[in-house]
Amino acid sequence: MLQERGYKPIKDIVRDVLKDLDLEKRLDESRVFEKWDDIVGKEISKHTFPDKIYKNVLYIKVDNSAWMAELNTFFKAKLLGSLKKHTGLKKIKDIKFRIADFGTKEDGR
Repeated sequence: MLQERGYKPIKDIVRDVLKDLDLEKRLDESRVFEKWDDIVGKEISKHTFPDKIYKNVLYIKVDNSAWMAELNTFFKAKLLGSLKKHTGLKKIKDIKFRIADFGTKEDGR
């Protein structure tokens, strides 16, 4: 009914503004950080956290080299699949792991 009068629903206006400001991509990417526990599971989440997404690569910080080797060797493809399933992001083509000091974790875990 509103569209018949020339009005747009607020959700469409917000989506257009986000797109115009190139924030829509950031909003999509934020789902990785919000849903991290669901994406990787509780055990992996204890040892990892997402750092950033840059040029279609997700960078993940890992608390030790043993976990990094395990994730890189056995779980990388599974994590990519889970990432796409839980967030709908199809643009992420690779995952890179880095050792991190979890004492400086930004999210307080």
